[in-house]
Amino acid sequence: MQSTYYPFGEPHAPTLIGWLQIIGVIIILLLALIFLTRLKDGRNATGHWSHHFADLQMSSREFYDQINEIITAMNEQHIKTKYITYSEGGFITSNRTYLRVSRGDILFDICAAPFGNGFFVSWWQADRDFFKRFLLAIPLLGKVFERAFYPNTYYRIDTQDMFQTSIHTILLSAIDALVIAKGLRGLTELERKPARGKLQPRAVTL
Repeated sequence: MQSTYYPFGEPHAPTLIGWLQIIGVIIILLLALIFLTRLKDGRNATGHWSHHFADLQMSSREFYDQINEIITAMNEQHIKTKYITYSEGGFITSNRTYLRVSRGDILFDICAAPFGNGFFVSWWQADRDFFKRFLLAIPLLGKVFERAFYPNTYYRIDTQDMFQTSIHTILLSAIDALVIAKGLRGLTELERKPARGKLQPRAVTL
């Protein structure tokens, strides 16, 4: 009986180690899919504020220039700014220009753009540490990594809140100058507050 020739050796059924490797690859692919899904649905954002001005027309760059001037006058070396673009809804949609203001791993993407017959301003707070976001997105293990390597200490939360307060104050200063120059109604105290109630509560690690 003629034997079959196998150029790369006779095939064998997967061993236990082989099956573990296959399962490991599947788990990694599933985790990557979960992570990308969580990024897509906006869970990376940790804070948000917005306001719409009716019957106001101006350019986004004009408002961004006001923000840059205020930040420059602060003379804060740790705060960096740059322009970035985001797609409005997918690969075939238009891009929207944002002003990114960052300090360390915390960033704010500020948007100023026409909306109908008016104009709106908003900011989104996020964390740009990709590796951290990947670890924390892992089901169950993410909580372990958070407590071990990224605990929410008093100092960490205070620093993030102070940066958020600074950026929000800068944005309000630019808006106040805008409404005075355009003769618009100023923001009420309620409109000036960031929507903290929409943010996820943060447990503190002592």
